[in-house]
Amino acid sequence: MTSDWGAIAPSYDLQLPLERVGVRKLLSALSPESGERMLDLGTGTGAVLRELASRPHPPRDVLGVDSSAAMLQRVPPLPDGWRVNEADVTDLPLANGSVDALSASYLLHVLAAPTRRLAVGEMFRVLRPGGRAGVLVPALPRGALRRPYASGLEWLMRLSETGFGLSVIDAAGELERAGFHVRRRTFVRTGYPSIVTLAERPG
Repeated sequence: MTSDWGAIAPSYDLQLPLERVGVRKLLSALSPESGERMLDLGTGTGAVLRELASRPHPPRDVLGVDSSAAMLQRVPPLPDGWRVNEADVTDLPLANGSVDALSASYLLHVLAAPTRRLAVGEMFRVLRPGGRAGVLVPALPRGALRRPYASGLEWLMRLSETGFGLSVIDAAGELERAGFHVRRRTFVRTGYPSIVTLAERPG
């Protein structure tokens, strides 16, 4: 993971417009209902929570978790029954099968592979059987833009050992290896080229 999210917290929201379409597609795929308990992993400054709060009939019980207190301090006021918590995504403070729906927006690709496996395992553990996970990660665009975008991505990654979190991963494969059933994948062309993966814990 990038070394110091607290250092970038003051300027992080500047790039939220590039995430917006992906976040909307993520929530449309996940379709959380008003009576469900929802968990947002890697909440950051609250991009998913802000969009979720603006939708009709959002869940009444929502928890956002992030390892950076500085990022969470920038989450705007939340609806009643919603809260955020500083927590490690590899050791979630939740009981087994206690969540109906779960989102992870632009999170998994910034985790080192061993940490990512632990995080996906925790996602599986806290979801109830039949619960849904929506994952949003960067992806290389299709068609003519693929080559120049890939070249730019490789250049940025060479500047830092973390690649500024701009690595591309196979989220569907990671989820399947943890035991999820992948239901749908949607490519996002606007903003950051990305993939939304909707998966379900078998039940």
